[in-house]
Amino acid sequence: SQVGTVVAMALPDIYVESVEISDSADHVESGEVVEVVGWIRNQGQADADFISIRCLADGHLFDVGIIDLVAPGQLRRVVCNWQVPTNDDVVLLTIVLDHGLAIRESDESNNNASKVISITEPEITSTGSESASAGLTNEVKISAAVGMILILIAGFFIFAPKGIRKIE
Repeated sequence: SQVGTVVAMALPDIYVESVEISDSADHVESGEVVEVVGWIRNQGQADADFISIRCLADGHLFDVGIIDLVAPGQLRRVVCNWQVPTNDDVVLLTIVLDHGLAIRESDESNNNASKVISITEPEITSTGSESASAGLTNEVKISAAVGMILILIAGFFIFAPKGIRKIE
C-alpha cells in the first residue's frame, strides 16, 4: 500500500480577450492620440490581484497600467494612451499581462494579445477664412495694418484740441 498526498489549488487564469482602438477602427491618423483598450478576463477559479499591464507598439513600450482585482469570470478593461507615429504605415499593438510572472496561474501562455493597425495621413482641408484670405500675402496684410495705424494717428492730430494759450 502507498500513501499519496493530493494538493488541489484554485488558481486564477487571466488572459487578454481582445485589443481594440477606442473608436473601434482598424486604422488611425498619424500624429493623433488614441486610446488602446484591452479587455482582460479571469477564467480561473481564484481572484487575480495587482495585475501589471504593458502596452507595446511594434515591441516598444508606450504605456503601463495596473488592474487591482479580477474575480473569477470577471471581465475588466485597461486603457493605454498612444501617440500614433508619423513615420510608419502599419503598427502591431500588443498588450502583455503579468510580464514579471508575479501571479501564479494555471496557464501562463495566454498573457498577451496583438492587433495590427494601419496608419493613414491626415487629410488637409481648408476652412472658409483660409480660402477668403488665400489671395493676400503676409506683406500685404502687414502693409495694410501699418496704413491703418498711420491713418488713426493722423486723425488724432487733425481732430485734437488746439494747445492751451495764456490770456493776457
